[in-house]
Amino acid sequence: LFTLFGLEDKYHAMLEASTTYPKNFWLVPVFAIVLAVLPAFLEEILMRGIGLSGTKKFGTWFALVFSGFFFSFMHNTWLQLPFAFVLGIVLAYFTLRFNTIWIAVISHFVFNFNSVIQSLILQNGGQYAEVYVVIWGLLFTSLMLGLAIAGAIVYGIRKPPIPKSAFTGWQRIKILLSSPFLYIFIAL
Repeated sequence: LFTLFGLEDKYHAMLEASTTYPKNFWLVPVFAIVLAVLPAFLEEILMRGIGLSGTKKFGTWFALVFSGFFFSFMHNTWLQLPFAFVLGIVLAYFTLRFNTIWIAVISHFVFNFNSVIQSLILQNGGQYAEVYVVIWGLLFTSLMLGLAIAGAIVYGIRKPPIPKSAFTGWQRIKILLSSPFLYIFIAL
């Protein structure tokens, strides 16, 4: 995929600059916690817990786009920007839809954990590492698709309403620009 868009060199440079994983198998769980669990929990508290709750009074669409926008720029990598933007909107939607951040935290953890596994495979997989990553990616995607379908069936039965905004578009912008939350969030 990166080759099709002419990004293969940037992808390999990003991999070389990324975290070096331990050779000792017993340290891998520590890295998984540091690189998958903590970021998922802390980023979702910041983005969906604080950010989304601070912007949902401006309307659902505004809150979703705001969440996706800042989530994508928080990851600070141009290669991840479009994916993180869409994922930020999807996680924000599920947070509003089911009135809990735990779906977002768990989903974020799963994506981060997938990245840890792929990096471990690339670092330790030898000459067939890229083939192993593709196989792992297919298995991971199939598992996530199955879980998403199961979740949609289970949670689709109860559909809590998404709250509507009482503010007009210009009122939302004025309130947002006068909100201390925006400036605190940008400073972070």
